Amino acid sequence: MGSGPPSVDKATQRLNNFDLLRLVAVTQVCVCHSLLWLKVPWPPIVNYLTDLFPGVPMFFIISGFLVSTSLESKTGHLGQYFKNRILRIYPGLWTCLILSIASVMVIRPDIFRQAGWRGILGWVAAQASFMQFWNPAFLRGYGVGVLNGSLWTIPLELQFYAVLPALYKALGLYRQRRNGLLLAITVLLGALNWNMKLGEETATGSLLWFKLYHQTFIPNMFMFMMGVMAKRNFQALYPLVAGRAFLWSLVYGSVSYVVYRMGILPSNPLTMTLLVMFVLACAYSRPAFSQRILRGADISYGAYLYNMVVINAFREYGYVKEPVYVLLAIAIIYGLAALSWRFVEKPFLAFKSGPSMPAAELAPPVGLAAAPRQRVA
Repeated sequence: MGSGPPSVDKATQRLNNFDLLRLVAVTQVCVCHSLLWLKVPWPPIVNYLTDLFPGVPMFFIISGFLVSTSLESKTGHLGQYFKNRILRIYPGLWTCLILSIASVMVIRPDIFRQAGWRGILGWVAAQASFMQFWNPAFLRGYGVGVLNGSLWTIPLELQFYAVLPALYKALGLYRQRRNGLLLAITVLLGALNWNMKLGEETATGSLLWFKLYHQTFIPNMFMFMMGVMAKRNFQALYPLVAGRAFLWSLVYGSVSYVVYRMGILPSNPLTMTLLVMFVLACAYSRPAFSQRILRGADISYGAYLYNMVVINAFREYGYVKEPVYVLLAIAIIYGLAALSWRFVEKPFLAFKSGPSMPAAELAPPVGLAAAPRQRVA
């Protein structure tokens, strides 16, 4: 009998293009936000391309893969695991919050003058902790009506971070693979995700309980768990994806186009499974490419944090309806992201415990703004 495929060593797994893939994902979100909120019309082909590289699912999948890798490397040291997660999230988040408040005070000082100090302190506390989805009434007259709508995904990622160790402990995943049980959980979460998507298109989507349910990990953990499944079966998947980015691009792109034309929700199980394979194939084809391009800089989290702050400022100044404003907004977003990485995120990440992957461990996924997605014919 054959010995099976050779095992993939840790050095091979650690050399990847995940930083670059996150940058692609955040670019998709920045483009979508800019076109929508700066009121710039776009051709129908843009709808397909943005569905082909969906920022939120890509971030969740990569998050599940990398965060489970981090957790397994910290077996018996949960304190280190949570310390690393905090260092990844909060320094950049708090800096962005300070600059966001400063931008409102410069552009529309009346916004905070009309709000009571208790309301302001409550909102700041929510933004600085784990309730970034809360948007008080006094901010609804600024920009698009939400100062930083992208941040609604941070509470989800924080919940993923907390739930994952409990799941590993309860199911004995530190010792056994448990593929069947993990698959059953992932399928159940996928069904809940599908139900949530359908609910968003009905009157249910406006109900308070549904909005709160939307902010829990329960219907949103489906894509994260697919990343966890990919990590735990990486030895088997690696020979199928390594060096085969072009092949999986064709397969995923073709199926996605058919799904797009049929009007089926892109978060269906088939498309999401192929997206996992596509992401892994891109991550492990020419895996040194990301390092050559980015030189170790991970600006995706900063771009995630600042994209709606910049877009809101453009709205307030009336910089809308011209494609050049989209390009200018994205340039400023990436400039702020680069500064955030150089002077905030990177210095704090130096305090992380234990070895980390050369591709920096994942920042939270980028979320879409509060308004519904609009298609332009």
